[in-house]
Amino acid sequence: MKFKKSGLAASGATILLALTGFGPASPADAAVQSCIATTAYPVSTRAAGWMPTDTGSIWMSAPGTISFSQTKSVSTSTAYSGSVAVTVSDVLVSATATFGISYTTASTITSSWSYSKPAPVGVLGRMLILRAADRLTFSKVTDNSNCTNTTTTGLLLYVPRGADVNSNTCMIMDLYPAKTNWSSSCVD
Repeated sequence: MKFKKSGLAASGATILLALTGFGPASPADAAVQSCIATTAYPVSTRAAGWMPTDTGSIWMSAPGTISFSQTKSVSTSTAYSGSVAVTVSDVLVSATATFGISYTTASTITSSWSYSKPAPVGVLGRMLILRAADRLTFSKVTDNSNCTNTTTTGLLLYVPRGADVNSNTCMIMDLYPAKTNWSSSCVD
């Protein structure tokens, strides 16, 4: 009985690779792939603006004066708007790398606040403190373990910007209903 040297060597090499995990055991196994699952959050745009804090006066309407005068801390935290789950801290790391701005998930500023204005006529109003905040537009890019890719674009994160100092706040007349959204200027 004679063996062809080239056929035996090739079959032996395939068996050796399969047993050591470095090659397919059969042609069907050659289609099986394995990739490392990772997620990235590339940030595409940044817009400066203002977002509401947790500090405001009582609601009033005319006649009367809306007054607020006290020393206290105002707090703001990030706000996410999107259809998929994200890791906020990873988005902030990506934004810091992209724009060179150090972001944090929450901000607290302690200061003496003073406000006095006539109450609006025909509607409820209050004084509200806003905090400088950036609107970040980003994507979620997931490399799946089956070697496919899933990308969701147009996600938004609103995050406090700048140092925790009084100059990064402003006061507005907030008209009912309560302001809850980010805006590009310090207005209701």
